[in-house]
Amino acid sequence: MKGISRLTAFFALVILLVFALMPAAHAAGAAKAWIVTWDNRTVYSNRSFASSDNGITYEAPLTIYYENITELRVRFLDGSGRVVNGQDRSWVITSSRGSLRWSCTLPAGSKPGTYKVRIDTRSGKRSNTFTFTWKVTKYVYSAYPSTTMQQKIDYLKRQLPNGRYWNHGVKNTSTVYLNNGRTTTISTSRCNSWSHKGENFREASATCNSSGNGYQCHGFAMILAEYTWGKMPPEKSKTNDKSVVERLEPGDVVRYLNDKHTIFVLKVEKDTVYFAECNNGNTCRINWNGRISVSQLKKSFSYCYRYSLR
Repeated sequence: MKGISRLTAFFALVILLVFALMPAAHAAGAAKAWIVTWDNRTVYSNRSFASSDNGITYEAPLTIYYENITELRVRFLDGSGRVVNGQDRSWVITSSRGSLRWSCTLPAGSKPGTYKVRIDTRSGKRSNTFTFTWKVTKYVYSAYPSTTMQQKIDYLKRQLPNGRYWNHGVKNTSTVYLNNGRTTTISTSRCNSWSHKGENFREASATCNSSGNGYQCHGFAMILAEYTWGKMPPEKSKTNDKSVVERLEPGDVVRYLNDKHTIFVLKVEKDTVYFAECNNGNTCRINWNGRISVSQLKKSFSYCYRYSLR
């Protein structure tokens, strides 16, 4: 019996030691930190996570993963080690492992160079530093929609789907009731041959749609503008200054091809303007996937209704 008692006591002591050492074992684990970029690439410390030619706010933030830390600080630094645009944040970590989302932004006009995302961690008395490099070769203007603007654009995409035809008086026409009180029509059939060649959309034989002071491509861009702006673009927002092409923003309505086509700007990225349009090809077809370079657009620019001047 004494042998059994001693054996029981021994195992009890072992169990107590295991439980006593568990927090210490956790604390002894190596601190880790790594990031997953907006394009789903996993990057570890001392590696470059981007080589960019446009200093922008990325559409999706970085995801920072961590293990075995209690405090975490993230800074975005320039080549001299200075914090860029106040981007310095700290967190108290309560779980042994996890993740958080964070975005780095390079302000307009920033100089090319090597920038760093620096992650400082602490666990008890121990501290570690993890750095990730972002190399920017030049700055190019870019513009992304605000959350509110993007929500409006997404709504319009659902109501006026890509590939449908913005017209009436043809087969398979349906009425669209927008939640701003505006009513329009779309169909699965292209416009008749007269509609895309004639100049007077008010003729009874025309099947293309109109909005405000325009029809076909121009009318479509204006109905998108009316919804996202909250009103039809006023005359005060109109400019024929060609330099505005270099700083377009979501919501702008641009007339180009020497006054023959109109588009609605969705975003600008890396010298490319992304836009929505109608009737490219003379069929009244809706297209949400248009793109053109800033230089190409500038060559045949006519005028622009600027969202910022609404």
